[in-house]
Amino acid sequence: MSRFSLYFALCSHRQLTETSPTMSMSSATGVFLISLLSIPILWVVNHSGLIGGNPWGIVAAGYASLLGIPAVTYFVIREKRVKKDPWFYVFTVFAFSSVVDLVLCLEMDGMISGFSEFYMKEGEPYLGTAYGIMISYWDATAHYSMYLMMVAAIAWNEQYREVGLYWVGSLLHSMIVFMPGTFIGKFANEIRPAILLNIPYVVVPVVAGVKYLQSRPDSQALSKEVKKVQGTSLLKRPLDVLLMLFLLVSIGISVIRGLAVLDCPWEVTKMYAKEYEPYLEDRTAYPVIQMLVYLFYFVPYYLAAMYGLVQPGCGWMSDWALLFAGAAAQGQFSHIGSSFHGRTRFTRRVPEATSLEFWVINLLLAIVPQILAYRCVKYPAFFTRSRNQAVNGVKESPSKKKQ
Repeated sequence: MSRFSLYFALCSHRQLTETSPTMSMSSATGVFLISLLSIPILWVVNHSGLIGGNPWGIVAAGYASLLGIPAVTYFVIREKRVKKDPWFYVFTVFAFSSVVDLVLCLEMDGMISGFSEFYMKEGEPYLGTAYGIMISYWDATAHYSMYLMMVAAIAWNEQYREVGLYWVGSLLHSMIVFMPGTFIGKFANEIRPAILLNIPYVVVPVVAGVKYLQSRPDSQALSKEVKKVQGTSLLKRPLDVLLMLFLLVSIGISVIRGLAVLDCPWEVTKMYAKEYEPYLEDRTAYPVIQMLVYLFYFVPYYLAAMYGLVQPGCGWMSDWALLFAGAAAQGQFSHIGSSFHGRTRFTRRVPEATSLEFWVINLLLAIVPQILAYRCVKYPAFFTRSRNQAVNGVKESPSKKKQ
C-alpha cells in the first residue's frame, strides 16, 4: 500500500529532468549514506553497554544525534547553497531515525537480532506492540522515501511543497494516535523518559505544515478555460460525483466505527466491532484513538471536501487533500497491519469469515483520500481562486462575464 499512497505525491512532484551539478547529486547521496550509520551505531550501543540501565541515557543519546547528525552532514556536504538550508539537516536527521525504526521493527518481528534489546527494555517498550511495529514500518518505508525525495529536491533546487504536505499529514497523524494511545492504554504505567524523544516529531511537522500552508501560490486572474471548468455542473463531472458518493460512504463507516469504540448501545455498532473489526476493542487503546480521529477530524474534512467539490474557487482544497491523504495512508496502513499482526491477540484479529468485507472497507478509507488528492493536485482549475475572490472574500460566479 505504501507504493500506492506515494503515487500521487510522485506524480505531483515536478520532474527533476534538468542537468544537476555533481555536488548536488553527492548531497542527496550523502544523506542516504549518513542515514545508514544508524545500523552500526545501534549495534555498538546495544553490545557495549554504554547506556546501561539508565533510561535518561537513551534520551541524552537521542538528542545528541539531533546535533551530531547535522554536524556530520555539514562537513560531508560541500555545496554552500544546500548547507544554508536548515530543512536539509532536519530531513537528514529524520531519515537517520527512519533507519533506526527499520531496525527496531525488523528485530521485533524476529528477522534480525542484537540491535535494539536495550531500547525496547529501557526506552519505549510499547513500540513492541502490533501498532508500534506497524508505525515503525511506515516510518522506515514511506517517510524514509519522502525524506530522500525532499533532500534530493533541495539539492537540485526544486520545489517539494506537495510532498512536504503529504509528509506532514502522515507524521502528525501517527503522533496524534500514538501519543494519546500510549498514555491511556495498557502501557500507561511503563512510560519512560524516552517518550520525550517524540517531541521533535510533533513540533517539526507543525512548523513545516504552517510553512507550507503559508507558501500557497498567489491567486491569479481566471483564464477563460478555468472559468469554463468552474462553470461545469457537478453532474457533468463524473469523477467528482463518484468522489462525493465515496466520501458519503466513508462518513458512514467512520461514524459507525467511532460510535463502536465509544460503546454505543446500537446493535449495528456492536455487530460491527464483533464481526468485522474486533481489533477496535484491543487493550492498547491505539485503535480507539484512531477511530475517534476519524470521527472528529476526518468526518468534518469529508464534509468540507464535498463542499469544495460543489463550490468552485476553494483554493484550500489541494493543500488539505494532501494533508489528509497522508494521514489516511498512514492510519490505514497501521490499522490494517495491526489487525492481522501476530502480536495482536488472536481473538482481536480479523475473523476469516469477514476478511473480505474488512479489506473492502479499509481499502476504501485508504484509497479515496489518495484519489481526491490526486484529482485536486493534477486538475486544480476548479479550485483556482481568483485575485478578486482572495481580496474581497466573495466568490465570483463562474458564469459571470467580463464587463
